[in-house]
Amino acid sequence: MSEIKVRTQSANTTTHYAVIRNGDLERLIAEQVANAAGISLNVDGVSFKCYVRTSMGSIDFESKAEVTITIDHLKQDGIAEVES
Repeated sequence: MSEIKVRTQSANTTTHYAVIRNGDLERLIAEQVANAAGISLNVDGVSFKCYVRTSMGSIDFESKAEVTITIDHLKQDGIAEVES
């Protein structure tokens, strides 16, 4: 993943701003889903797909991400999955 560049500006408040580009955005979202599932994306045999979709809602735009994480057990020596 490329470096996230954060710009900071201070007055009476401090504001931090960053732009997350395609690819990195999907990776960040997938990492959160993997963390919630107790899976590491950095293990052989683990892959993911993430689709970020934006549509017009009844009042405003709605965004959602669809994440699929696949574990190919034949490509693994050991899975980094947390027992629940």
